[in-house]
This record gives sequence, structure tokens and C-alpha cells, in this order.
Amino acid sequence: MRLWDVGQSQCTKSLAGYGNWFRSLAWSPDGKTIAIGALDLTVQIWDASTDRCVKILEGHHAWVWAIAWSPDGQILASASNDETIRLWDASNGECLKSCRDTTTISGL
Repeated sequence: MRLWDVGQSQCTKSLAGYGNWFRSLAWSPDGKTIAIGALDLTVQIWDASTDRCVKILEGHHAWVWAIAWSPDGQILASASNDETIRLWDASNGECLKSCRDTTTISGL
């Protein structure tokens, strides 16, 4: 995965350790962390300064289509092709709540 500075038209960072396909990505409000909705059914939290995966959140049973942070960065929401939205505690990776719908949820 490569991160680009659009204004400078240059790649500023490459997360070499990330080799999987992903569907969604969201920066934390403080800009220090990246959450990835991966096609391996996980949500991954990466430290942007060290380029390391610090947490893998498991619980979805299909691709993760969308990711969003709460404004304070404490909660991470993920939406999946398994017809659920999950709310996660970003600090410890615990699933706080799972809400089911009757169709694929592709945005938050």
C-alpha cells in the first residue's frame, strides 16, 4: 500500500508489510493510525509512523466494505458484506456491538 501527497504528486510512505487486498481505509482523527477493511474479513489497525500492524480485529464473516472512526478516535465502525456493522473499541480491539441488516452494507 502506498500513501501519496496529492499536492506534491509523490509517494510519501509505503506500508511494505501490508500485502493483502483491501476495500476501505480510514485515517484516525489524530492522523497517527490507519484502519483497513480487508478482503480477508478482518479490520486491521496500522501505526502510520512505524508502518506496523498493531491490531487485527476479527468477527466479520465476509469482506469489510467500509470503515469509519468516531470523532474522538476511540470507536471504530466497520461495515461488511455479511450484513453487519460492528463497533470496536480501538484501544483494545473488543467488539462492542454488532448490528445486523438484511442486505450488504457498503458505506458508513
